[in-house]
Amino acid sequence: MEDYFDWYEMSDIERVLFAKMKLIGPARKFLQTVTSYLERIRQPPIIQWEVMKDKLKEKYLPPFHKAHLVDQMLDLKQSTSSVSDYINSFEELTQRCDLLEDPSITIARFVRGLRTDLKREVTLSAPYTVDEAYHKALEVEKLDKLYPVRRAAPSSRAPV
Repeated sequence: MEDYFDWYEMSDIERVLFAKMKLIGPARKFLQTVTSYLERIRQPPIIQWEVMKDKLKEKYLPPFHKAHLVDQMLDLKQSTSSVSDYINSFEELTQRCDLLEDPSITIARFVRGLRTDLKREVTLSAPYTVDEAYHKALEVEKLDKLYPVRRAAPSSRAPV
């Protein structure tokens, strides 16, 4: 909806009215109840989009929701996915968690979730941004595909 609102350059009140029109079922009834309550206590109606979003989030996002997202974010690992898929998941969870953190912590979280073979190279490059770390990981991933590292087979001879 935010993209739609931005595209049509809607004001706050237009955003609220449009969203109210699109609500169905229990969400529509909930907002009607909130509006009636505000009228009874002689408070102004909801005319700001952020206020409306907050009211709906309070009602429909359980308190543990954000904690669950943070757990997912902290447990995120690249494992067998590509670097591109990993960064997409990383950025989505980071945005959804809506946390304020020092950029160095964000970089450390990103690097920590990379596969071990990529993590070493990215760490050695000492990235200043997540984008730098991402591009380095992409580079290493591409090189690994072009020039796979062949490990020496373990020797069958017993040590002397």
